Amino acid sequence: MSVGCCADGKVNSKASKPKPVFDREVGSLEKDILLKYGEPKESIVKRAKQLVGELRSALKSKVPNEDTEVKEVYYKTDKSERIFWLTKRPTGEWKVISNVDIPAGVVF
Repeated sequence: MSVGCCADGKVNSKASKPKPVFDREVGSLEKDILLKYGEPKESIVKRAKQLVGELRSALKSKVPNEDTEVKEVYYKTDKSERIFWLTKRPTGEWKVISNVDIPAGVVF
């Protein structure tokens, strides 16, 4: 029996809290993200070594070295926050290396 499930098989809604969803868009190009979600609320470029915090520090393992530029693209809606991290390809295009969709009410 899974957590939050009753003997009758119905899920207890209090036990199924919203959770962040990671890496659904890995491999997508920035132009595709912009087409799908529109203009972001914020977009910044940092070196991998400047990425700190619970969500960002793990990204260092996804880049070749700490001097790699990583673009963070941030979206905010009433229902969620959406963050994409991208690196530049040799072609000049930015490609998603990780992303997270954080439902409203979830705090890191």
